[in-house]
Amino acid sequence: MGFAAGLHTLVTSHHPAPLASQGPCPPGERCPQSSAGPLPATEPIKQVALNRFRQGDPEGAVAALAPLRQSDPSAADTLQDALRSNWNRNRLEASRAERLAAAGHWWEALDALNRLDHPWWQRHSQELRRRVEAKAAALEQEHEHHSHGSTPEGGPPAGLDAEIQRRLRGGQPQWQAFQEGCATVGGQVHEEGPEVTCMPRRGQQGP
Repeated sequence: MGFAAGLHTLVTSHHPAPLASQGPCPPGERCPQSSAGPLPATEPIKQVALNRFRQGDPEGAVAALAPLRQSDPSAADTLQDALRSNWNRNRLEASRAERLAAAGHWWEALDALNRLDHPWWQRHSQELRRRVEAKAAALEQEHEHHSHGSTPEGGPPAGLDAEIQRRLRGGQPQWQAFQEGCATVGGQVHEEGPEVTCMPRRGQQGP
């Protein structure tokens, strides 16, 4: 379950608890008001907490639950636990992605980044994601090139990786970035079965 769906369920799954001091009213008589005054509505409290949480302030979110803790401690505890669990999980995945990227494990790092479902952590990891996606695309292209065999010139056209990475940073899909990058550096996309490489035009061989 994603961030929005999971926390929305928690927000809407509890209702305000009844006043502890208010017992059943005698038939035909008006119920007296509790001396403690009306309890605050729970939904606005939860929404304030969730807004702070989405903005990257988990402690502020927990603090915002204080009024709810007075009226419905169980609901407050459940939501607090869910917020902290979500935050810690995203923090650990972001940290794992950093370590994997530092070690050059680009596909594993990308998998960790794809597990982030908190808006703040997704924004916080944007630069890392761009770098990881670019490296993963280059690695895939290099793997495809080696599995197909070296071209007569000994490799793909110079500057191909830089062109691919520039397009990935601009938001292009990997395949489009590869095609356009290959053409920009004077190459030609060569497909043979499942293998795809960027080969210098002058190195093309006849069928």
